[in-house]
Amino acid sequence: MVQQQIDTIKGILSKIVYRNPDNDYFIGRLLKEENNQQITVVGYTLDIKPGEKISATGRWVNSKKYGPQFEIQCIEVMVPATEEGIEKYLGSGLIKGIVL
Repeated sequence: MVQQQIDTIKGILSKIVYRNPDNDYFIGRLLKEENNQQITVVGYTLDIKPGEKISATGRWVNSKKYGPQFEIQCIEVMVPATEEGIEKYLGSGLIKGIVL
């Protein structure tokens, strides 16, 4: 599972484990779209929140302390395109004041 090549993964950010407000480094848990496997993702990003669907480009690294992690080099928050996706997004609590 540990590779040096560039890879792209998509999924839902389920949890942020750690965030450094000084440099925007974060450690999170991502539920992969393709197989619902939960993985650890690490990288630098501004204002990403649990519940957001992302597409991330990067590489797999193996931390001696924490095991395999996906190190993000480029990240994009994906806007839902279906009616069901939009409803889930709006009802997720990401936007204050919207209650479904």
